[in-house]
Amino acid sequence: MPDWTNERTERLKQLHAEGYSSSQIAADLGGVTRNAVIGKVHRLGLSRPWVKKVRPEKRGKHVRLSALGHSDPAPKPLPKHPDENIPLEQRKQLLQLRARHCKYPIGHPGEPGFFFCGGPVHARSCCVEHFRRCYSKTPVQITHEERMRRHFHALKNIERTKRAGAHT
Repeated sequence: MPDWTNERTERLKQLHAEGYSSSQIAADLGGVTRNAVIGKVHRLGLSRPWVKKVRPEKRGKHVRLSALGHSDPAPKPLPKHPDENIPLEQRKQLLQLRARHCKYPIGHPGEPGFFFCGGPVHARSCCVEHFRRCYSKTPVQITHEERMRRHFHALKNIERTKRAGAHT
């Protein structure tokens, strides 16, 4: 826990008033973290007025379509979510779930209309569609050095194969 002496507290107040960030104050004081500075600032009741950056309105060659008598195009409807197509008789509530039912939650638990998929499962806790959605393979990031190592290893194997074929 940092030692907040009167001198350190006054220095914190000074730097805070000058607009330094919590990270910069922590670095200046030494021996305290950014979060410790944030906590101390909060306990001291110090605050900065939030200045909303106002962007000047751009005036250019662009004219609104409505000014020309044209109406704005109607917004495109959102595509139907595949979970909306789950049949009502398949949907399950928590106490209706069994081992053979898909336990993928649909919606938010605190809102009306929340349910579980309830579809058939095969050695998993959810159906094939929801399993694919939850457990997609993520590509492995390979460094340049590893890529080059693999490349030269493959070339070495090709040369070895050529030499073995020449001896037979």
